[in-house]
Amino acid sequence: MPNRAIRGATPLIVILLSGCATTPFDPATTFTRQVSMAWSLQSLQDEMVVKISPARQTLRFAGTTGLVIGAGIDAVANSKHREAIREALGDYDAEGVFEARLRAGLEGAVPGRIERVAPLGSTGGFKNRAEAEAARLGRLAEAGADFLLDIETTYGLFGYEGVLVVRLEGDLYRVADGKRLWRNALVVSTEPVLADARLSDPAKSGLIPSSLRLTAAEDAVAQWTVDGGAALRSRFERAVDGAVSALLCDLGLTQAPLGEYFLGKLAMYRKQLDAADVHFSKATELDPHFPEARNARAVNQAYQGNLDEAIAAAIAVTESDPHYPAAWWNLGWWSAEHRKDPAAARIYFERAAALGMPAPQGK
Repeated sequence: MPNRAIRGATPLIVILLSGCATTPFDPATTFTRQVSMAWSLQSLQDEMVVKISPARQTLRFAGTTGLVIGAGIDAVANSKHREAIREALGDYDAEGVFEARLRAGLEGAVPGRIERVAPLGSTGGFKNRAEAEAARLGRLAEAGADFLLDIETTYGLFGYEGVLVVRLEGDLYRVADGKRLWRNALVVSTEPVLADARLSDPAKSGLIPSSLRLTAAEDAVAQWTVDGGAALRSRFERAVDGAVSALLCDLGLTQAPLGEYFLGKLAMYRKQLDAADVHFSKATELDPHFPEARNARAVNQAYQGNLDEAIAAAIAVTESDPHYPAAWWNLGWWSAEHRKDPAAARIYFERAAALGMPAPQGK
């Protein structure tokens, strides 16, 4: 499908994130037998959004509607950015990749039969949305479905640094009585966890911590086009895999290091530090050689007030994975900001910079 991967969003408004709290339920008792699960996938776009904001301007997220209002975003400049990304990606089908990865994940994790169904769609002919939803559940019950999983997705390049963001929001219903068992908004970025990250729920604030510190908006695009779009395709698929894995882990359908890692990141940014530690610990238990999760747990330990443990953990990452830059960068940050040791900080930041992660300004 030519040019399915890029979309020019309406000036000042793009679809991105909406946030919800998880509705607790017990997957140990929900999925103890063979079940029939209907699932729907609705993309809030048909192509990847490209929305690069001017220097240091923040995208503001409007309630639970999924709309983003980007004050001062230059529509003309973004048109140029979209053309560059479009040329790099060609006919890459981002939506198709998302659908295939989600289907494969569900097929491998759901104990029983899955069947894709259409999302709710139009409510024409019904008094209200609730009546339309009840009729839909009734049809699914007649077809033998036990559960309904509705998924909405969006993805794109956002903000001053062109951060790649994948968002997956889901609702799980028990078809027999229409009870919603689970809801969550999972926001995934493949950026590493850094010691200077601002802890703010990205599903509500739109803040996706980034390490790039780019100096011009053009750099935000060039980082994805310099290699013909190979890095963008690879990172997008990694983010999609992370979002799908996090979904399956959060539903209790599987345990996987990638999903636990991304759930840990989201919990940490939501300031649920104890929960984040549980997820990061599970990720490293499932895969002891997982530098991203080990580094993230170190940062989380620092936010918990355990700086000595955090530094020791980060040093351990540099010893086992010396080519992983984020651990060096974090050691530089802690040395500069907390240990007040500029000489040590300089050494650590130089190691990180040699691996492609520059030091923050003034360090």
